[in-house]
Amino acid sequence: STIFDHTELAEYLISMGADIDYIDCKGLSPLLLATNCGAWRSVALLLSKGANVNIKDKSGCNFLHLAILQPKGLKNLTGDILQHSSMMDLLSTEDNEGCTPLHYACRLGIHESVKNILVLQVSLDRKSKDKKSALHFAAQYGRINTCQRLLETITDSRLLNEGDERGLTPLHLASGVDTPKWWSCCLSKGALFHRC
Repeated sequence: STIFDHTELAEYLISMGADIDYIDCKGLSPLLLATNCGAWRSVALLLSKGANVNIKDKSGCNFLHLAILQPKGLKNLTGDILQHSSMMDLLSTEDNEGCTPLHYACRLGIHESVKNILVLQVSLDRKSKDKKSALHFAAQYGRINTCQRLLETITDSRLLNEGDERGLTPLHLASGVDTPKWWSCCLSKGALFHRC
């Protein structure tokens, strides 16, 4: 019922005692399935009924990681869901590769989701297992608008100059992107020219 966004049926099944957090043979809960399928009414229903938001799939993704992968990203979730106290913890949760939902949004260049996450004042210091920050991901995948949005938020130039596990800074990773405006923005924020 959640896969096809049949909220009336889902609500009936819950009222009859269906396990709201049942894990299927693929390791997915109804909340993860609904999010994967973009069944946003079912997501809202499950959250309102107290579905466990901490359940992760086999890749270590929680429902916010999966929401970002959908068209429009976090824009699919209502403001009251995003403002819920448990969301701050979920935004800091890492998948098996050490990536937070912000890393996903930056890698995909989903500007609206990045904006929504930054409004919640999530730390930009979080690194994946290969020591890449959100700015590294945005730079590596050529997400110029996302990079500029992150640069507007960054107050510590240390983030601009930290290398990943191979010593590559965001400036190194973006070197293939020919965008003088972005380069000048990085340099004005304190990015340094140095070797990896």
